[in-house]
Amino acid sequence: MNTSVNYQLRRGVSLFCDVANLFDKPQRWYTGYESRPFRSTTNGATMTFGVRGNF
Repeated sequence: MNTSVNYQLRRGVSLFCDVANLFDKPQRWYTGYESRPFRSTTNGATMTFGVRGNF
């Protein structure tokens, strides 16, 4: 699950925070059935935040 929050400070300037893999679940690839995975990757949760501007 990914989530994002955006707060506009004034016209053209906003703060943001994006979280990827919120619950820290591994990615799994499977062939045919979920019980037959062939690859699994654990990336961890990632948080990105900053300021966006349109000038």
